[in-house]
Amino acid sequence: MNYQLYIGDILRGFHVILMLVLRLGYAFEAHKKNKSVKASDIEGVEAFLEKHRHVIRTVHSRAATGDTIDFLVESNADRVALHAFNGNLEEVLRGVTAGFFFSIPPSFTTGDHKRFLLEAVPMEKLLLETDSPVLGPVRGERNEPANLKLSAEYIAEVKNLPLQEVISITTANALKLLGIQNC
Repeated sequence: MNYQLYIGDILRGFHVILMLVLRLGYAFEAHKKNKSVKASDIEGVEAFLEKHRHVIRTVHSRAATGDTIDFLVESNADRVALHAFNGNLEEVLRGVTAGFFFSIPPSFTTGDHKRFLLEAVPMEKLLLETDSPVLGPVRGERNEPANLKLSAEYIAEVKNLPLQEVISITTANALKLLGIQNC
């Protein structure tokens, strides 16, 4: 199937904010990365993204964080939200340098395993997310939008900011990413 033409046909009839959700990652097979993605699939995605470089990209990179950041930078992506980010500090800093946003789900609030991310990313590049029904504060329990407050509270704690300021800034960040002005 020619995904570029198929997606293009769908998009022609819509005049809405378009958000492209990319899930790039590698399957683990015997503890080795299995990069078995067909070159033609990657070329099709690259061609589509080049044509639509201003489309918002919400990206879940899974175990392919470094390659994903390289791919996004090389494709001149300018509206990116890294969702459920699983990278290390170096990869965080590369994303910050590229101007990407980082969304913080409630699952990041349990323990300090993602504290480094919040310390490295400026407030102007942070977003709140639920990813309902997963990524909640308790593994295996259903997540819900009400848990966004937990993400905001955690950011406020790490950044030493008032909760309302975190909510205001992350809301402004989301509006900026969506291209919505003067709300």
